[in-house]
Amino acid sequence: MSKIFVIHENSEWLPPFAEALDAEGVAWEEWYLVEGALDLDAVPPEGVFYSRMSASSHTRGHVASKDYT
Repeated sequence: MSKIFVIHENSEWLPPFAEALDAEGVAWEEWYLVEGALDLDAVPPEGVFYSRMSASSHTRGHVASKDYT
């Protein structure tokens, strides 16, 4: 199975989801997108991208998070 990349900006949401993935033995990686830079010329890694980016991210001070997705 491919690795799952979990894209999100709300750290309170992740723990139950992480526990479920771990319990099933799924390979996954957290992409916490609240700041930083993306290299748009880089080839993305192989895997499945699961976006939990929230439309309410700005209410948690993560104004630019939606721009990463």
